Amino acid sequence: MSLLQRSQLRELLNYETREGNKVLSLYLNVDPLDPANAKGGFKVRLEELLKRIESNLKAQEDLLAFSERKNAAERYVGHLIPKGKTLVMFLDGSGGLDIQEELQVEIHSQAYFRDYPVIRPILEILETAESYLLVLMDREKAKFFSLFLGSLLELKEISSEPPVKHRQTSGTDHLRSQMVLQRRAATWSNKFLKSVVDATEELGESQDLDALILSGTEEVVAEFKRLLPKHWKDRIVGTVKLPVTASKGEILEATSSIVAKRELFAEKELVEDLITSAQKGEKAVLGINPTLNAINEGRVYLLVYPDGFTLSGFRCQLCEVLLDHVPESGKCPYCEETCVNVEDIIEEACEKVFQMGGKVLRIRHSDHKKVLSDSGIIGAFLR
Repeated sequence: MSLLQRSQLRELLNYETREGNKVLSLYLNVDPLDPANAKGGFKVRLEELLKRIESNLKAQEDLLAFSERKNAAERYVGHLIPKGKTLVMFLDGSGGLDIQEELQVEIHSQAYFRDYPVIRPILEILETAESYLLVLMDREKAKFFSLFLGSLLELKEISSEPPVKHRQTSGTDHLRSQMVLQRRAATWSNKFLKSVVDATEELGESQDLDALILSGTEEVVAEFKRLLPKHWKDRIVGTVKLPVTASKGEILEATSSIVAKRELFAEKELVEDLITSAQKGEKAVLGINPTLNAINEGRVYLLVYPDGFTLSGFRCQLCEVLLDHVPESGKCPYCEETCVNVEDIIEEACEKVFQMGGKVLRIRHSDHKKVLSDSGIIGAFLR
């Protein structure tokens, strides 16, 4: 079972909160290719995250419970030899929730100690991720793979042997025989590629895959495209040159640039659409104050924020509205209750949108983050 499967996420969403039994939710960048993780740098990052939580706990009961989860997390990470990019952990004190999994996707390091498991960072990834059907083919064999968030799974393999064998002849008989063989080979090849097309349609629909990546010689790929129905032609996002016998590592390396370009383009379009819609007043807002107001009113459908940006703010203890500033009295302008400082108002905004059934998307590319930050830091599409 994987945390990237919605069935397991549903179990976490249905987690039964028990009084006094809080959950430590941890997302830790352990990518061995990240220079920051050289010589166990992720262990230092873990210590910083846990210390930050501990410093904000006041009740003795919470401190004792957190100490238990903290020790368990440190023991696990202390013996970890990373194979993925992000370690995800969910720990409670009852033993009913004890999950450690390395994901092949990048999630920035963060930790929470709450009454429930915080799965929003995973849902953010799933909201934007596309699933790909990869078809490796030649004139005798085809292999089909699903590619999703760095995970490659072989779905099917089909093959066909040529229906004719070569015979030694001479003179005009030899020429005539060669022509017959060529026609039969062309017919056989066309028939086989039609079966590859049929399998592509079947797998694409049954696996609910979004896009198509092809691999083969120019001639084979061109013929395959000719036979492919238009609605699947429109889903082709790239081609690579790999043999049918390529390893999973070779496939992932060859397709990585296609996936990265798709993600980059989608992110750019989203930011541009948000800014344009907000400027035209078409059910979108930009800026800290307008966005927080929309969240407080329950009108946000999709919150968009730049990765790594933090901003302090306030939360009302009674009505739980979020504010970027409060009157000098420190009282909530809505209910006159005392407001408390929060370390990161953007994080609070993300959680509130998620809890009220909205979606949250993090902008990761530096150019797009700058465009969004220059336009108001955060923004939202409205219901």
